[in-house]
Amino acid sequence: MSPPPPPPPPSPPPPPPPPPPAIEDRPSASSRPAFIEQWLEKEKTPTTNKINKRQYLEKQCLFPSYIPEAAMVDVEPMIGLISHHVEESDGGDITDSTHHRTALDNVRKIASLCATYKSRAAMNHKEVQYKRAIILKEKRRLEEHSSDLAPENVDSSETSESIPLPSKPPYHPDFTPLSLGENYGVAKIAGANYNLCLANAICPARTRRLLTCWESLDTQWVKIVQQQGMDRLICLEEREAVERCMGMGVQRVMKDILG
Repeated sequence: MSPPPPPPPPSPPPPPPPPPPAIEDRPSASSRPAFIEQWLEKEKTPTTNKINKRQYLEKQCLFPSYIPEAAMVDVEPMIGLISHHVEESDGGDITDSTHHRTALDNVRKIASLCATYKSRAAMNHKEVQYKRAIILKEKRRLEEHSSDLAPENVDSSETSESIPLPSKPPYHPDFTPLSLGENYGVAKIAGANYNLCLANAICPARTRRLLTCWESLDTQWVKIVQQQGMDRLICLEEREAVERCMGMGVQRVMKDILG
């Protein structure tokens, strides 16, 4: 009787994953600064102050500050649901049933959980509107003064008095002392935090995977991707997974609300 055949050799290990696609490391006309840098670079302040501002803004982020705005998760369906059924609707057209009450209560809980970030965004947005109007009025007043010396430069279509001035926001110790650029930065970051908070409340596992993907990225690689105008490709699979999950969650809630 012949001996049994020898066992087959072990399979070779799988090949390592391919590296990210090569992207030419060069400036581009479509290059865009990082999430925080996009308004800091417009600030005409000394470098030391910019460093302090960067540190202040980075502390506000629930996400890595080098992630560009275009790579953020889109939660508009959930924002629309909260706006229509929690903030604006009086509930008059909704049947008083257990399913409806439970669905609305869940939406209210999510909205309440993330309300702090929305409030911060709104307060800083009001600061931006007010301070921007002040700057425009002052700029126009100086132009009017210069036109008194050179009447041919007069533009009668708009005067400093005709520029509307929004109501002055109530004093806030954290936000009122900030510059226009800082208020704008905090408003944008708080808005992104709000979106991320909503995503984490509805789809926590997928949101954690997205955050893990963001945190694993090399910052220089992210900058190169931005220079090529490919911001939306950053962690695309993980972000789309969150957005699909959010969409399905909104559909389920709407089904319960509308019956």
